[in-house]
Amino acid sequence: MSQTRPHCSFVLLAEFDILEGAQLKYQFPQPLGVDESVLAMSMLPDGAETQLDDWTVFFLNQTQWNRIEPVVGLEEDGLLCVLNLVRTKHDKTLDRGARVLALAICTRHPFIQIFKPVLLMALDDYLSHPSQDVLARLFDSVNAIDFSAAPVLSRDEKLVMRLSERKDIFVEKHLTIPVTEPDGDTTDVSFGSAVWVGDEDGADEPPPATRQRSSTDASSASSSSHLHLPRMPITRAVQDTHFFNTTVEYNGHKLPIKMPLSTFPEEVGDYSLITLIRVFSQSESTPINPVHPHLHTSGPQTHPIIILFNALLTNKNIIFLGHRRPAGEVSMFVLAACALGSGCGAVLRGFIERAFPYANLNNRDEWEGVPAYIAGVTNPIFEASKSWDLLCDIGTGTITVAKDIWAKWPVGPLPALTSNPNSSSLASTSSLIAPLLTRTGTLKAESDPHDDVGSTALKGADSNREVNSADNAFIEDIKLAIEYHYGESLVRVRFMEYVVRFVRLASRWEEETAPLNPSATNGSEDSTTVGEKEKLDSNWGAKPPRTKIGYPSSPFIPPGPKSTLGYGTLGSGLVFNDDNLGLKELLQNAHRIEGWRDQTGGRGKSYVYCAEDFAVHFRVSPIRFDVLHQIFRLRHAHHYHAGSLSERSSSFSGAGGTGREYSGRYAGGTGMSDAEAHAIFRALADGVRTYEQVVEFLSHLNPHTGFLLPLAFGLFHQNASVREATVELFDTLRGFGVGIIFLQFLNHFQRYAYVRLSSC
Repeated sequence: MSQTRPHCSFVLLAEFDILEGAQLKYQFPQPLGVDESVLAMSMLPDGAETQLDDWTVFFLNQTQWNRIEPVVGLEEDGLLCVLNLVRTKHDKTLDRGARVLALAICTRHPFIQIFKPVLLMALDDYLSHPSQDVLARLFDSVNAIDFSAAPVLSRDEKLVMRLSERKDIFVEKHLTIPVTEPDGDTTDVSFGSAVWVGDEDGADEPPPATRQRSSTDASSASSSSHLHLPRMPITRAVQDTHFFNTTVEYNGHKLPIKMPLSTFPEEVGDYSLITLIRVFSQSESTPINPVHPHLHTSGPQTHPIIILFNALLTNKNIIFLGHRRPAGEVSMFVLAACALGSGCGAVLRGFIERAFPYANLNNRDEWEGVPAYIAGVTNPIFEASKSWDLLCDIGTGTITVAKDIWAKWPVGPLPALTSNPNSSSLASTSSLIAPLLTRTGTLKAESDPHDDVGSTALKGADSNREVNSADNAFIEDIKLAIEYHYGESLVRVRFMEYVVRFVRLASRWEEETAPLNPSATNGSEDSTTVGEKEKLDSNWGAKPPRTKIGYPSSPFIPPGPKSTLGYGTLGSGLVFNDDNLGLKELLQNAHRIEGWRDQTGGRGKSYVYCAEDFAVHFRVSPIRFDVLHQIFRLRHAHHYHAGSLSERSSSFSGAGGTGREYSGRYAGGTGMSDAEAHAIFRALADGVRTYEQVVEFLSHLNPHTGFLLPLAFGLFHQNASVREATVELFDTLRGFGVGIIFLQFLNHFQRYAYVRLSSC
């Protein structure tokens, strides 16, 4: 990690004076240029005297009223995260019997929680020796932390790290000595001695040159000698590669620090989605709320968490109220909500910049003037405010929609569906729009995160009133996972997938409603090579895409006279198994999609950022086709993995699922021809070669859907070319440490099939 910018930009100390109120006493190394009363009130929240210790979070450089003066000379005009420790020191000799003060550090790192130990020690030091020297020592100590050896992961590497709980994931990046990739001789598995290790420490010996005996009995392979894969060398000093271990020294004391390596900028602090879901799922009495299309995608039965998610997406003003609650607790709910809307920082952005984890009356006019604010408050007076659209009461676990929501957010007619030249258009089924607005049903399309293993249908509910039961079933899945003690990591992955699904739906909606825009090339004309351009034109057709936030939706086209790739044109985007159900799902999500895209009044930045991010992805993505579409096709097309062989090979048991949904569950969906299976596997085998391509490919394989399980069915395909391409792809994965880890999640039956085919 680069050491060019300081870890700590400023240190602040505030104290409550019985006569003058909250006062900002020290700013180190220099004044920020922000109104001192604003800083002091933010550091000393209401009711601070009732808590012995409290942690709060707020941000600087969000708006004009909390922007640092340029004269300070910061290296960039980015968001500053402020971690604030408030302490009440009881002393009977004082007039009010206690001393209330707060110490804060300002940092650009989102993982602010790692600084808590040193902040605690510094505040103790200040109480013993009150002087500005304490702030100077804290400033120097934090900036002396050595992160130079910490691995800097790409977005795809961060996603892969989140998907795996293996403590040796990307272990090669933690080594101090250079690690060379295995050469061609060691990565070739044609001799059939692929590794399947019994332990996970990675200290296995390279495979012998002799060939293991062949057998069709999977148990014989596992009961004889273990099949071994070459592993990347691992140092046993590494405890958990999800973190970088270092220390911070303060006053002669060395404090351990574990810096998380997979944190995105939209994830600030140690938030908890599980806590957020539990609190707002426990209330048995739901307030009588106005039903608004932007918020209630399942009608009156919409789960409170989905209402909150929709409010975040559609740029509503949101307040979290924690009356008589620690301000730090309220702050964590705001940060968790930001993570919820952004897909845990991995999909969307633009939430943190409008978040005020702790807000108060002192600067009320300023933060209430920010479009689509997300604020945390402890003063119940805000309940009577007319500015919020959604009030989340932490104490009661209820979510209230403003009574005047329709007046503030009128809903116009939806745009008409148009003919999409790049896909099987849904416009021909537009006559179904009117009945679809009142009809119900569970939707299955190319991929639906609600259809994963363990999906729980809502029982006892009136199906005529449930407009979109898929959302509610998804939340029931999450609640069930929490009940069975699945961890925070799985919940975050599920919500990340949920947001990805929403964006792909929104992209398809754009295609079906937006007029053709010849200039919408997503930057492809100027940023791709001739070969890449030819490949993209082959995948997308001659006409440019009609969406700015995703790949154009198109089914697989078999090879023809104009095909340049030799195996047809790969599908891309969101393609539904059934156009009627697809139109139905789009219409059920249409209002929240339109609310997300609305950019009036300075809102809609999340959509704008999404379009910008996709344009960048389109230009620099290592894999030059829609990988997610191909994986979804392999996962859901029933002809690809139907029959007894699939049932035998789907005994995988992983985090959150068993794989049983892959045997005929989607028998009513679109099947996959041998030509499409060959095209997908050949494209993956040819297009996934380098380390960057492998990591991007693996970042789309979630644990609750079986990791490589959808790909492993290619080992049993009736077409020899598909089996060969699958082996070729797995051989490529085997050449990298992270690929080996994913291969080890295959079950014994799939492992043996891979070894047997490799030895042929």
